[in-house]
Amino acid sequence: MIDCYSCGTTNGQRVVCMLEETGLPYRPIWIDIARGEHRTPAFLAINPAGAIPVVVDHGSDGPLALSQSSAILLYLAEKSGMLLGAGEARLRTIEWLQFAMSDMACASASAFQVGRALGAGHAAQSFFLARTKRFLDVLEHRLEGRAFVADALSIADIALYPNVILPVVAAMIDEGGAYPNIRRWRDRVAARPGIARGIAIAPAPGSSNFK
Repeated sequence: MIDCYSCGTTNGQRVVCMLEETGLPYRPIWIDIARGEHRTPAFLAINPAGAIPVVVDHGSDGPLALSQSSAILLYLAEKSGMLLGAGEARLRTIEWLQFAMSDMACASASAFQVGRALGAGHAAQSFFLARTKRFLDVLEHRLEGRAFVADALSIADIALYPNVILPVVAAMIDEGGAYPNIRRWRDRVAARPGIARGIAIAPAPGSSNFK
């Protein structure tokens, strides 16, 4: 059994989606970051950085605690034997996983958070939206003629998906029809039963618990 400490942030959602897609047995444990539960002594004993998500795998070798959503995706892919590929496919998956986390997630989540903190249209938000558009352009090109970013569904798609459904990013994708490849990919990922369940059961911060 895997304990999954998470909530409805993009980082939290991607790990829950991965657990649902792989079918690995897990227990969701809601951490209400709006109430500061990620700063309690109990949680800091699990992750001293005070950040979600964290998984604790109670395997035969004893409990293993792991944080950082991209590291968790890699761990779960290797544990399940799913969504990572082999050979060049594995390398492409990791390459686009890094794009998802270092480029797209950083820019889009910053645009979302700055908009909440300082208001839509603030200069800082405009900066991060411009960066997000740059990375959307890269993703649109990558998806030309491809169903998924590494050809087959992988942890790269799972890493990217929560960020493209952020309202501020979704509006950019849907406005003017500039991203047909991304829209098709987004709909394809959304139709995955595990992804749909993962998003549905990881509600936004402030909710009382997983549904």
